[in-house]
Amino acid sequence: MAFMGVLVAAGLFYVVFLIWLGVLVLGVVLLVLGILFEVFYGRNKRRLGAEGVGKKKWQKVAGIVCLVISVINLGLAGGSFYFITHMGPDTKTVSTENGVVSVLQEERFAFEGAVERDDLDEVKRMLEEKPAYWDYKAVDGSTVIGIAIANGSVEVTRFLLENGVDADVVGSSTDTAFWRCVRKIKEGIYNPEMLELLLDYGASAYREEVSYLNPIIAAMCEDGDLTDEELDLLERLVDAGMSLTNTNGIGENAEAYLERIGKEKGIADDQPEQYERGLELLRG
Repeated sequence: MAFMGVLVAAGLFYVVFLIWLGVLVLGVVLLVLGILFEVFYGRNKRRLGAEGVGKKKWQKVAGIVCLVISVINLGLAGGSFYFITHMGPDTKTVSTENGVVSVLQEERFAFEGAVERDDLDEVKRMLEEKPAYWDYKAVDGSTVIGIAIANGSVEVTRFLLENGVDADVVGSSTDTAFWRCVRKIKEGIYNPEMLELLLDYGASAYREEVSYLNPIIAAMCEDGDLTDEELDLLERLVDAGMSLTNTNGIGENAEAYLERIGKEKGIADDQPEQYERGLELLRG
């Protein structure tokens, strides 16, 4: 309900602002017309006569219009202030470890925190209170499932997938959940359970929005080392039917990439068993 209150407040404030802007523009137009009338009257005073064409009458009308505009603007300003201060939790602040933030921001921090901690009960509770969180995106564009993947929150990820969350939804930096899971190995984090969970729910490695071309290449020895975890990841990706022929930006498929990087970074000499095992996997 708090979230809906914010939406209603934002909508009403937007309408009030447009009305205020319209009245302001009308006031400016009338002011300009008044100035033009004075100029016209001054230049044509003799021709129009001493009283002009109802100059005093128009002055009274202009004064009344200006008064009405002032009253309307005052009312709109008061209404805007009321909406800003009363119509949504986002305008109320609290002191937290994140500094002084709005209540709505703190709720978002709390939701992200529950997802990151893999606190399934808290996530369920917040989703029940605010169904809009099913489509939640963080400030950086990360989706709920993307946040869960990045933090290894297996239970929350399973719950989201079981309840129909798209495993291929594109989040920040055009990452999908699958890509985020694969690329976590670059940070030394490998979660085979998470990978299998995503594959079981039909996560795809190939989306036009995704900036990478080959998940197998993305999983390999960029840091000059071919670890057992990377080999296990390669094997799982190959078994899942990931393409061995898709190329990277310079036209290399997975096998050609490993051959080049293995020689450049000394993997072929320092880790011959892992190197040969990798080539064997990539040759199918």
